[in-house]
Formats: sequence, structure tokens, C-alpha cells
Amino acid sequence: NFVYAAHYYEGSVVVAGEWFGNPLDPPVQRMRDKAAELGAPLFVGEFGAQGPSVSGPYYLAEYYRLLNEELTSSAQWVYTPNWTPELKDGWNDEDFSIVDDTGTLRPNFRRRAYPQKIAGQPLFFQAVEAGTQGEERFAFAWYHEPAKGPTEIYLPADQIFGGAELNWSLTGGVTCQYESAAALRYICTAPAAGPVSVSVRACGPGECP
Repeated sequence: NFVYAAHYYEGSVVVAGEWFGNPLDPPVQRMRDKAAELGAPLFVGEFGAQGPSVSGPYYLAEYYRLLNEELTSSAQWVYTPNWTPELKDGWNDEDFSIVDDTGTLRPNFRRRAYPQKIAGQPLFFQAVEAGTQGEERFAFAWYHEPAKGPTEIYLPADQIFGGAELNWSLTGGVTCQYESAAALRYICTAPAAGPVSVSVRACGPGECP
């Protein structure tokens, strides 16, 4: 009942407020290695990007790509309800708050599409946001175990797909039902045990009504 809760920030993001493309694979791998050494799951307890950042969305997308490879949990830094343009986060001249002085979400906050609850064993997971790493898509595969209930997928489709019509591909007899606009969650079930998958991408020409 414990995790290795590491923090990592790329230096240029902290100092200059921008990401210059330095690879994030080595530091993420070091965190994975330490977690394995401790025999604990990895939870990246802090990471984030400056509020006014051109490269921030790309930095966060790359960070999420690496975390998604091994379904690593994470928490973006930081929610500062008393943020102001003058004092920023109120500490060390940092400006990582995901909300402004009105409580409105800032552009540096990125919702992460991910499976919130998995009824079985995960096999594959990928989520690519529009305009960051190529064609936007969401794909999740798992070995479904009906006795464990439904699988719940958090999917902020407007952010991932930019409001496009969606093309869903479901295999293994799985069906998914949209829970609510507030939850942005899909509840997925299948009648029998076995491998199933959910794949979502923006519709191509003539693919959607």
C-alpha cells in the first residue's frame, strides 16, 4: 500500500517557461527504474508547465505519452486558487497554476484521457491530442474479466479531437455507454472474458454521418 511518488520538471520549462525539445525519456526511465528497485508502483506526484507557454501543450503531451506507455499515474502541478498576475503562484516567482484569479482554467492545464477503472488486465494504451504528435487518437485494450464489473474510461473528446466527429472501433464484444457531459466518462462492458479493445479517432471524409 505505498507508491514511489517522484517529481520531475524539465529545467527549461521551469527557468525559461518553454520546452526546447529535450528528451524526456531518460528522466522518466530513471523514475521507472527507482520504482522497480523499490518494488512499488510509480506515481509522478508533480509535473507541469508555465501558464503562458507556446510549447507547454507539446511538453505535456510528450510527458503523458511516456506515462501512458506503462499506465503510470500522475498529478499536474499546481492548483492555486489565490493566483494573481502579480504574485503568480505566490512562491519563488513560479507560474504553474492551472487556474487564473477568476478560477478559470488556464491553457497550461491539460486533461488526460485515461482508463479510470479497469475490469481485468491492461494490454495497450495510447492517447494522442490533436496538434501535438500527429493524428489524434485514443486506443485502449485489455483482457476483460466480467466478474470485476465495468471498465471506466475518462475521455475529454473535445480536447483530444478538437470537436471533430468520432469514429469508434470496438472489438471483443465490448460496448461503451456515455455516462454524462459532467463526468466525460464512458462505461464499457463485455459479456464474456477475453481480449477487448476500444479505439477512437476523428472521422475521415465520408466516414461519419
